[in-house]
Amino acid sequence: MKKYYSNVSIIFVFVLVVIFLSSTFIYTDTADKTSEKMATETVTEVSRQVALAIDLRLESDYDDFVAFVTTHQTLAELNANKDDLKPSGVAIVEFAEIKDDGITTGGTIYPATEAFKATGYYDQSVAVYRLSDAFTGIEDDTEYCIFKSGDIVAYFSADEYFTPFFTRGDDPENTAMIASASGYIGYREDLEGLGKQLFTEVLNQAPASALEQMQTDLAAKKAGQIRTNVAGKAVFLAYRPLTTGDIVVIQSFPKTGLYKSASFIFLPALYMVAVSTACFLIYVVLVFFYLNKKNTDIEFSKRRYYYNKPFIIKITRKGRITGFNRTCRENIRDWKEIRTVLDFKLARTSADLMLDIKKQDPFTVQYLSTTGTLEYLRLIPVRSTSGYYLLGENITNQQKDFEYHRNMALYNPSTQLPNKNYLSIKLDNLFANEEALSQRNVIVAIELTSFKNIQRLFGKKTGEATLAKVTETIKSMLTGFEAILYHVDVGTFVALLLNLAKYQDAIDWSERLAALFEKPIDVAGNLFNIEVKVGVFEIDPSRYSTLTSYDAYDNVLLALKRAKESRRTNVVVYDLGMGQVFTRTQAMETDLVSALKNKEFKVSYQPQLNTTNNQIVAVESLLRWDNPKYALDSPALFIELAEQNNLIVEIGRFIINETFQTAKEFEKYNVKVAINISPVQILQSGFVYDMTSAFDRFRLKKDSVIIEITETMLMESFDSIVDKLFTLKKHGFQIHLDNFGTGYSSMLYLKDLPIDGISISREFIKGLENDRHARAIVSKIISLANSLEIEVVAEGVETEKQKSFLNQNGCFIIQGFLISQVVTKQEVVKLIEQYNANSEKKIEDIIDDDYDFLR
Repeated sequence: MKKYYSNVSIIFVFVLVVIFLSSTFIYTDTADKTSEKMATETVTEVSRQVALAIDLRLESDYDDFVAFVTTHQTLAELNANKDDLKPSGVAIVEFAEIKDDGITTGGTIYPATEAFKATGYYDQSVAVYRLSDAFTGIEDDTEYCIFKSGDIVAYFSADEYFTPFFTRGDDPENTAMIASASGYIGYREDLEGLGKQLFTEVLNQAPASALEQMQTDLAAKKAGQIRTNVAGKAVFLAYRPLTTGDIVVIQSFPKTGLYKSASFIFLPALYMVAVSTACFLIYVVLVFFYLNKKNTDIEFSKRRYYYNKPFIIKITRKGRITGFNRTCRENIRDWKEIRTVLDFKLARTSADLMLDIKKQDPFTVQYLSTTGTLEYLRLIPVRSTSGYYLLGENITNQQKDFEYHRNMALYNPSTQLPNKNYLSIKLDNLFANEEALSQRNVIVAIELTSFKNIQRLFGKKTGEATLAKVTETIKSMLTGFEAILYHVDVGTFVALLLNLAKYQDAIDWSERLAALFEKPIDVAGNLFNIEVKVGVFEIDPSRYSTLTSYDAYDNVLLALKRAKESRRTNVVVYDLGMGQVFTRTQAMETDLVSALKNKEFKVSYQPQLNTTNNQIVAVESLLRWDNPKYALDSPALFIELAEQNNLIVEIGRFIINETFQTAKEFEKYNVKVAINISPVQILQSGFVYDMTSAFDRFRLKKDSVIIEITETMLMESFDSIVDKLFTLKKHGFQIHLDNFGTGYSSMLYLKDLPIDGISISREFIKGLENDRHARAIVSKIISLANSLEIEVVAEGVETEKQKSFLNQNGCFIIQGFLISQVVTKQEVVKLIEQYNANSEKKIEDIIDDDYDFLR
């Protein structure tokens, strides 16, 4: 304890000395800075006031001089009356004439000196100089203030004129000069006999940088100040150009005089420092007693620390382990087998572990505990005389939390494969490594096109089992390749194949993968046909002017998109033409935005005929884009784009308004109007309100509008839209299921939804004449609909044979080119009037009429 008190006493004495020295330094530094700041502000303000006073006086006196010269015409007359003009009370010495670079005084002409010719200083309206400096032959060294108007000048004593400005009682001690911006001193107060003509000579003790700053400021007509020495004395030198002529006022303020004026603040500051020091000393004494009281607690803490030591490992400078402490031996199972620090398994790889240790950077290692669990140890290197001590802390819980959150960000929870974020990082690293990028690398995108249907029908558990099976299959296919498999979306995988012998290897692998999935796979006792589409992009920067990691990912998705659109192949390799198609798609997206504003969208119609009475009973409204650029493109293309960009919502409102107006007009014909609804539309929160409010606004009759929805929409969003359909049905709409039979669970919808009718897809209708399977499917669909007493409409009917088959099997409402192509509202009205007015007339006769729009 005596040693403890001795050490504490020494520390407190040291603290007191430091406090004293610090207080002295702070006081001195604060006093100097405060004095300098106040001196600078005083010099600036005095200089400004003096320059302003001189400016105003010169301007007023010069105006009086000009008026006087104007009144008296000749030089003789001016000199005869010179006593009548006294600028600020100073007598005019003489009026003279400056002409042809010389001055005429007393009848004699004196030429200007070469130095003054160069500056033109003598030839300005107001100037201050000695005649002997300006003109050759004049020996008068008096400092004059000179006014000039035209060729007439008047000169009078500068000392009498300027002295009152520099001897104001309240100003600090200073001496002054009047000079030109080029440096000529025309007037100066006593500068201890220095007979200098240029202020650069007067300021020969000033630093070159300060003098350069002054000259730069004066050239730009800016005021300023510098600290320098004049005649061996430290001064503040303020300079300020006048607005009247090329004149600068320079004032020199001795530093000692300025600092005296700031001394009144130092004594209070000294008192404050003394009081602060005393308070701190009291605080230190209190701390001393507090530490003394707590000393016993510290001793107890040391004893507890002894029995709860951290992990400590001693190593040499080369990394050889020379010792483990007791904690390490009791917790690390295989500590005897760990001979060097490099024998530890790092939680995160390091390029040079020994270099990290030399820089004393922390690192984390894994070890097996004596209980057999994998744990993590955070080690901090501390340099010692013979090497390093590695001080460790068990961070297993923190590491597991970190890995959990990292996996959430970088791994797919269903398959535990790295996700899209991880892929982006890997691609960025690949493109940042020129050597790796120069190798043959390929990115392959794989999509399970039927996965969503499997998950919808069989549930999430079966869906995840399917993903696990697919993951296992793809991984087994990657054996022998340097490759990484990523799970980037619900049913989409990406394989990154690196350092291939040739690009064709990736294409061959993709084709083998697609062929493998042509056979059913067994998932928990269920056999599933999983159609796989594959897009391939060869990462070859030499083929492209610019290629980034983002471009590579976008390009493989373009190839995958083309594969999904293709019916001939399951594998598509990206080429530059796809990028051009993509560019055209981007242009279409841009044009879609302005299409509504420019009223380019039109609603056309295709009639539905009841063959039992040869009357048109309904028409289907179809959207068309009146833009010549896209005249040859399918409407499905721009509708899909509009759905992807949410433009379909605004376009849908336009279609609803046009269709409902048509429905109102067709009520008199007892003809219904069918409207196709996009999945994006029906999922919008305000969709039901838009439909019902438009229905009420046009005062439509019940069942006058048919809403057509697709099976695909129901499969993807059944729970989200079922309530909406019941609400619309209750409000007076009919609900039809479009393209019936092309989905996976139509029976479920017929049972659980308010379906009034179904339409048979044209894909089935076109095969009626030569495909027995199509005939069987269509007859069963018709039979099912009739059994449930719901309406059935056949789409895409083009021949009499198709019509006859449908009628024989109980389908009497048909739509297609056999009746009419898609036509305008005016043309469909003519069709309705002609069909329904001639219901007993044969279809062939009507088709033979003079309507070019038919067939």
